[in-house]
Amino acid sequence: MPQTDPLPGKNASPAAQAQFAASNAHSFSAFPAGTVVHELIVEHAGGATYVLYGFTSGDQLCLRLVAQGIPGQPALTCAPRLALVHSRAPVEVGIVDYPFGLPPPPPHSHALVAPAASASFGFVADGVSRVTVHSDGQIQQAKVANDAFLAIRVHPSAASRIDRVQATLQSGHSVPVPFTPSAVGFSPHQASGSIPGPHAIERALGPGTIGWLIHHRARGQSLAQAHIPRSALIGYHLRGGIAYARVLRPDPRSSNLRLVVSLIGKRGHNLCLLTIINNGSGGGCSVRLAPLTANLTLDQGGNQFAVLSGLARDGVATLNLYLADGERWPVALTNNAYAVEVPRDKFPVALVAYDTAGRIVGIAPNRGF
Repeated sequence: MPQTDPLPGKNASPAAQAQFAASNAHSFSAFPAGTVVHELIVEHAGGATYVLYGFTSGDQLCLRLVAQGIPGQPALTCAPRLALVHSRAPVEVGIVDYPFGLPPPPPHSHALVAPAASASFGFVADGVSRVTVHSDGQIQQAKVANDAFLAIRVHPSAASRIDRVQATLQSGHSVPVPFTPSAVGFSPHQASGSIPGPHAIERALGPGTIGWLIHHRARGQSLAQAHIPRSALIGYHLRGGIAYARVLRPDPRSSNLRLVVSLIGKRGHNLCLLTIINNGSGGGCSVRLAPLTANLTLDQGGNQFAVLSGLARDGVATLNLYLADGERWPVALTNNAYAVEVPRDKFPVALVAYDTAGRIVGIAPNRGF
C-alpha cells in the first residue's frame, strides 16, 4: 500500500513555499494557512524542469507538480488516507497525462491539439523499486523517490494516453497498477458491474427540508468570509438573484473541499449546490429535495480522484459509501452536507443514508465518468 505517513523529502525552498502560499491564498478551495510543502522529485525533460511537491492537510495527502520553463498551471491531486490504506496495489496513481505547453486549438475547430509535454505522478509504497508507464506500445521508466513517482513524456501526440502502469517490487515481482485512463476528446467512461451495497429502502422519508437553510440560519461561512464572489455562484444572474448562501466544509479532515449552498430565484425556493475543488467546480439546482442528492465533480480528466458531494435532508443521520471492491467508508455529514474523494478505479459506488435508528432512508448509486 502507498505511504500514508507524513510525506518525506526535504522542505521546499523559501521561494517555492512562498509561491504555494500566494497561490493558496487566492484559491476558493484553499488549504489552511501555514501548510508546509516538501520537495519530493525534481526532473528535467525537454528543456523544462518539473518539481513534484507533497504535503498533508487534515486527512488528505496531496501532490502538486510545478513546471518551470514551459507554460501550464500546477497540477494538484489529493487522496484521502482511506484510499491509500486500502489501495489494492503498492502504487496509487494521482494524475495521468496532465498537459503542459498546450497550444490553443485552431479557431472554429474541435480538433485535438498536442501538448509540449504531459506528466503522470502518484504515491509509492516502500518496497517498490521501479514504476513504468505504457503508451502507444512504448514503455517509459518513471522517476521514483520519496514515496512518489513522476513520469514526463515530451511531445506526445494529441491522442496519446497512458494505458498501463506497472510497479516492480524489490523482489523482482511486477504487479499491474489499477487506474482510469484519461479520455481522448469527450468520451466519458462509466464503470460497469453491479452497484455495491444494499439496494432496498427500509424507511421512506416523507416531504422534508433542511431547516437551518430554509430559515436562513448562519452555518459555515458567508460568501464574504470565504472570499467567494456572488458572481461565481449558480443562478446569480437570474431574476431575484441569490436570496441566501453559505459556504460549508463538510469534512474537517478534508481541508480544501468546499460546498456553496444557496437559495435563488424570485421566491428564493430554488436550492443550488456548487462544489468547489482544486481547479474547478460543478453543481446544479432543484426545487425538490430528495433524501439524498449526489453530484460527481472532476477538475481534470486525468485526475484519479473524483469528488462525490451533495446534501442530505433533515432525518438523515449518517452516510456510508460502498465501493466496487467491497470496501465501506464512513462519510462525514456536517450541516446536511458531505464531500468525499473517491478513487475512480473503484466505481461503481453507492452512497447510502441512514436515520438515527440505522434504517436505510436513501441510496444514491454512481458509475463515475
